[in-house]
Amino acid sequence: NIIATGTVNSLVVGTYAVMYNVSDSEGLAADEQIRTVKVAHECSDGSDNDGDENIDFPNDPGCDDPNDNNENAKPVITVLGNVTMHIFQNNTFVDPGATAFDLEDGTITPNIIATGTVNTTVLGTYTITYNVADSDGLAADPKTRTVQVDPSEGGCTSNCGGSTPPQCSDGSDNDGDGLVDYPRDPGCSSSQDDDERDTGPVLTLIGGNPIGVTQGTAFTDPGATAQDPEEGNISNLIVTTGAVNVSVLGSYVLTYNVSDTQGHAAAPITRTVNVVPPAPTCTANCGGGGGGGPVTLSIFNERIAVVDSTTVKVTWNTNLNADSRVVFGNASVPSIDVAPKYGYPLTTATSSITVSSHDMTITGLTAGATYYFRPVSSDGTTKVVGIELKRVPTGVQLPEACFYLREYLRLGANNNPDEVRKLQTFLRDEEGFTALQVTGFFDITTDQAVRTFQDRYSLDVLDPWGLPADTGYVYYTTQKKVNEIHCKKIFPLNDLQLAEVRDFFDLLNRLNLEGAALPEFPLIGTNTEAEGTTGLVAGVSTEGTQPQTTDTNDENTSGHVSLRDLLATIPSVGGTTGGAGNEGEVAGVATDRTRGLAGAALAIADKMNTTTTNAYILIFLIFLAIVLPIYGILRGITSKDGPDGEDGEDVTKTEVPQKK
Repeated sequence: NIIATGTVNSLVVGTYAVMYNVSDSEGLAADEQIRTVKVAHECSDGSDNDGDENIDFPNDPGCDDPNDNNENAKPVITVLGNVTMHIFQNNTFVDPGATAFDLEDGTITPNIIATGTVNTTVLGTYTITYNVADSDGLAADPKTRTVQVDPSEGGCTSNCGGSTPPQCSDGSDNDGDGLVDYPRDPGCSSSQDDDERDTGPVLTLIGGNPIGVTQGTAFTDPGATAQDPEEGNISNLIVTTGAVNVSVLGSYVLTYNVSDTQGHAAAPITRTVNVVPPAPTCTANCGGGGGGGPVTLSIFNERIAVVDSTTVKVTWNTNLNADSRVVFGNASVPSIDVAPKYGYPLTTATSSITVSSHDMTITGLTAGATYYFRPVSSDGTTKVVGIELKRVPTGVQLPEACFYLREYLRLGANNNPDEVRKLQTFLRDEEGFTALQVTGFFDITTDQAVRTFQDRYSLDVLDPWGLPADTGYVYYTTQKKVNEIHCKKIFPLNDLQLAEVRDFFDLLNRLNLEGAALPEFPLIGTNTEAEGTTGLVAGVSTEGTQPQTTDTNDENTSGHVSLRDLLATIPSVGGTTGGAGNEGEVAGVATDRTRGLAGAALAIADKMNTTTTNAYILIFLIFLAIVLPIYGILRGITSKDGPDGEDGEDVTKTEVPQKK
């Protein structure tokens, strides 16, 4: 007896109502019941209409949009082998075929219908077409293969006849990841890719590398991220090995590894953490060879790397732990203005984490535009600004001039403390002298490290001069080698420098070949052992160009080198200058440490930054200072009665070797 009223038009999207009524035999009506019917598209009706366990747009790949009325996705056909093939006339053609996959039905390759034939007896171009439909009758987009029948000679040169299909289109799960062929397997870049394996996860460091941490302070590892092409972010699976002992100076290495759930391992990456001593505070006797004064904040090693068209990374180092900031803009600012932007229109936020190895990433730049950047750091007392870096939108770029060391350095000189700190940082962090402290003072330990460095790279540092051993001086070739290792680029010497090195090399060779061995005599007229140095000092003024002889009773001897001290730092060349046999013929003078004149010449040319011509003059003066007394001694010997002396005692004659 129920009476239903209302209609539903399933062809028109909308909401409809169906009313239900009924009365008993005495005419008493029941409460009316109403059913609401909503006519909607399949891709927005809340139902799994195609049975693939995916509901509506955008979850169901068969839905193009919410108004799509068919949740069923079309199957996909993949042509196996080459889509264009060649075959010689009258050869047999074997069609590699195709595969078909449907999201709802799975593999439906057996349902493919291939149409078209290839007549290999007749030259020409033939087309094979592949079609398939799923269980709901939804057809895939057809795919085709072109087959070219060529003459037997001179026609086909590649892809002739049938071939084994690439892994990414062979219908098999070749890498065991449960995904088959392109585009479902992320290890496939195309259907022609013959390696279905994915590349595995990729590790990326967070923060700088290397990182400096002050001894005795806390170290927090910034960590790393891991991204897998199939599983996405798997950073939680990263395993870090290695430890940093902040109480002990040295370099520590942290290693990061990760594998995805299928066991594909990423290439491991490492971070170096350098535990450095606290900044020393000078309280007495500050200066000497290091330049004097307390250690102040300095900035060096400024670099820029272009990450992409809108992003750059600026890195730099400071000798003390400090914060990090970068000012920048589209116009160059050769002379900086006042803080906080120093003439630039833009600045990054300040990173308050105090470190000695800094990096800041700047994003949101205009693609194709040129930008200029300067790093800024502060240790709370001093604020320093680095050199200007230029970004042009082409790849990774170093600063326009990556000169690390800019001055010559040596033990006992009035060195620039900033340059010494850079040298010490390089030796400690890049050459393995982990015990070397960065103080800005060129001390004995620094000198020993420089000498070891020179021996390590003697082919590039010592051999060009013809030196048999290290000198400890950071001059042309030593500075050049440091800059080349640090900046990873070649620093050729200029013509004048090359000429000086070449002339000195020739000088040493000529002295070794033509020189005569001389007997040992104390250094004439010089005493550097006493508290007040007296006598003659051979030196070159740091301002002038001519060698001179100076009475060292004058308190002001700045810019000069004691002859004895100079000779005592240089190895002999070609052999000994004293002792039994005197077998090595050396052009030189003997000191209490048996050193060579050739070495002294190099020390003057290197240590005093003078020219080779001046070195020749000094050699001549030294030669006269020694030969004239010898001549006097010989005259005294020959004036005695008899060949053996007045009393008949043996008196050894000292012969003055003549130049050959």
